[in-house]
Amino acid sequence: MYMKQVSEKALCDHNTIFPSKELFRFRENCPDFGKKPLKPLSFGVFTLANCWQDSRKPQQIAHATTPFPSTRSYPMQAFWNERFGHNEYAYGKQPNQFFRDELLLRKPGTILLPGEGEGRNAVFAAEQGWNVDAIDWSESGRQKALRLAAERGVAINYQVAQFEASLVRPGKYDACGVVFFHLEPGLMREAFTAMIRGLRAGGVLIAELYEKKQLALGTGGPRSEDLLYTSNQIRTWVEGEAASILTLEEREVELQEGAYHSGPSAVLRLVAQRLVASGNNPKT
Repeated sequence: MYMKQVSEKALCDHNTIFPSKELFRFRENCPDFGKKPLKPLSFGVFTLANCWQDSRKPQQIAHATTPFPSTRSYPMQAFWNERFGHNEYAYGKQPNQFFRDELLLRKPGTILLPGEGEGRNAVFAAEQGWNVDAIDWSESGRQKALRLAAERGVAINYQVAQFEASLVRPGKYDACGVVFFHLEPGLMREAFTAMIRGLRAGGVLIAELYEKKQLALGTGGPRSEDLLYTSNQIRTWVEGEAASILTLEEREVELQEGAYHSGPSAVLRLVAQRLVASGNNPKT
């Protein structure tokens, strides 16, 4: 099992993914799920939970043995289906500014966008002439992304799935965009490996992620330091995969991306370029 217990690290506000081997156990009646954010539990809970706090006492949660009320789907899939299941777009309809600015510098080709949610970045890329493959495990996110694409008169490919390396064909993409897509560090390194190897020679990985100082700001993102990153982590993940770092910086910026990313935010910004084709990479 990848599951582990921590203290004061329950609430996550963005794309935190459970490994496929994990099972988050909860009681069937969770009255506050998806309604309003509450304070983090002081009792040990699973750190990879992208969840809202239950109103019951920690002891009740600790002894809960009934799986979270979904069929055999991942519990966080239910969370994201609920968040994206409203008329308004949770993170707005406009693309992430850093992603937008970097994409406009490049000739359109084929782009991969994991954790794409309601499609704001995918639709923008398609408007610029890119062929878009988006992945997210929220069906309601997919529906809204396709609705937004129809409004803008473009088409995107959108797969509902948990992001895994096996979904990325080596050497297929001219670009990959990662916008506030957060995993436990070991899994994030695997994701970076898959995405970089998925690039053609000269292809770029564009990423904006929350860094560790974001925890104190509280204006969006995971409420667990384990799910926030440092520039040294990112550098290690990239440079181990035959890629050159063009941009890597920690910055505080003002985000206005819907209801959940609003205010001063501590972010990491990355642009990395694939140096050799995947078929020629001895590490592949």
